[in-house]
Amino acid sequence: MLLTVDRHEGQGITVLRLRGELDHFTGERLQAIVRECLGLRRRRFILNLRDVTYMTPTGVAILGNIYVQIVREGGQMKLCSLTPFVETLMRHTAFLSYFERYEDEEAASNSFARAA
Repeated sequence: MLLTVDRHEGQGITVLRLRGELDHFTGERLQAIVRECLGLRRRRFILNLRDVTYMTPTGVAILGNIYVQIVREGGQMKLCSLTPFVETLMRHTAFLSYFERYEDEEAASNSFARAA
């Protein structure tokens, strides 16, 4: 299955809604979108994982690489709407503690305002 990424911009925040499978083969598309956004001076990201149906440990590592890339550019990345499967995988790969996680996009978006 493919990974589709819907990108929405608003209030200085880029929301990326992922749908499908995130693995070695599909992760490049997500990385390219993030690189493009960073090139456009976007620095605040929310990745909505509600519709991620499958993720491999490599997919988790891709999220980690994206996080590092965003932080190096002076940005922030938050995750929201993790499915139980994705949350368990991230916990088992020891990546869960690296990310700020929120129940939904609204909570993640509001956290940017609190941090400002």
